[in-house]
Amino acid sequence: MILQTGDIVREVVTRMGGPGDFIGHIAGDDFVFLTTADRVDRVAITVIETFDRLVPLYYNKVDRERGFIETNDRYGVMRKFPIMTVSVACVTRHSRVRTHADLSLIAAQLKQLAKAIPGSSYVRDGETILPRSSAASATSTS
Repeated sequence: MILQTGDIVREVVTRMGGPGDFIGHIAGDDFVFLTTADRVDRVAITVIETFDRLVPLYYNKVDRERGFIETNDRYGVMRKFPIMTVSVACVTRHSRVRTHADLSLIAAQLKQLAKAIPGSSYVRDGETILPRSSAASATSTS
């Protein structure tokens, strides 16, 4: 799944990003991409939509329908693990960014915020973009 996620990020950034964009693999299941502020929402949302469309293919029908797998964790304890999701954290502007270390710290804080949201999520500069709130969804569909 990590390879699949990397492929998704690479394909989406290549297709929807710009010529100077950067894609990287930090470690484990953490990836980074750099793009312009005018492209970032479209790229991030497409990464999430693509991930959410493909991830169910990695589960059998029963697990997909119930929304989790049940298996032993690393300590041998039987647990329920939800279907995989993806969290995207984006920093486009921030007055505290003066060094690469500042950027890394702010991105880590936003990633923690995004991971606290159930399901796949996208947080840009502290604002939750996905999932869209039900109030915003109701307004946009009427």
